[in-house]
Order: sequence, then structure tokens, then C-alpha cells
Amino acid sequence: MGVRRRAAVLGKPIGHSLSPVIHNAGYAAAGLAGWSYTRIECSESELPGLVAGLGPEWAGLSVTMPG
Repeated sequence: MGVRRRAAVLGKPIGHSLSPVIHNAGYAAAGLAGWSYTRIECSESELPGLVAGLGPEWAGLSVTMPG
């Protein structure tokens, strides 16, 4: 099995974001089978703790409103 990589868009509210659909389609088109992109509900005050708790599988984060 290849390397697993994760990425996400952060914001509050975030349920409306189409970023996971767009990014996951791009990963599939590029043959990045081990990559996934999701949404994470996160306020500005929660951001430091969330980032501090990320593991090595995390490749990146996108930040939207209110960040």
C-alpha cells in the first residue's frame, strides 16, 4: 500500500464547501489513490489546537471563512 495523505478545508460553517468534491476528483485524475480531502468544522479559536494535533499523514489545509 502506498503512502496515505490527507488534506482538508477548515471553516465554520463548512458543510456547504465543494472543495472536497473538487480536490478528490483532482486526486483521482492525477492517480493519487492514497490521497483524501475533507471538510473540518473549525473556528478561529480552535485552529491552533487542531493544527497541533495533526499527524504526519497531513499534507495541507485550506482555510476559508472566518479564518
